[in-house]
Amino acid sequence: MAVEYEWSVETIEVVEGDDGPEEEVLDLQFYPKLAQVPALEDNEVLCLVRKQGTQGDVNVSRAYVREGKLALVFGDAYGRFEAKVPKRFFTEFEKVVGGE
Repeated sequence: MAVEYEWSVETIEVVEGDDGPEEEVLDLQFYPKLAQVPALEDNEVLCLVRKQGTQGDVNVSRAYVREGKLALVFGDAYGRFEAKVPKRFFTEFEKVVGGE
């Protein structure tokens, strides 16, 4: 199965859910390279998106950047861990973000 990766900026809004505050995604923007991502606004989060599968049957998972660190693994919409983040993305992250 083919695996594709791309960086994404999610515009979010914090809403009150049944179990407390939750982040609701309002918009998504995708970028092939991290260096192409514009500066983030306060209501935006950065993540690396992993897509595996074929047309019509694609499994999507994300590795979010929290507190300046890229997650070690991808998680799906249900909180299940799907795969480790490849080393090349940590290298890319350090090159682009590490100097801030």
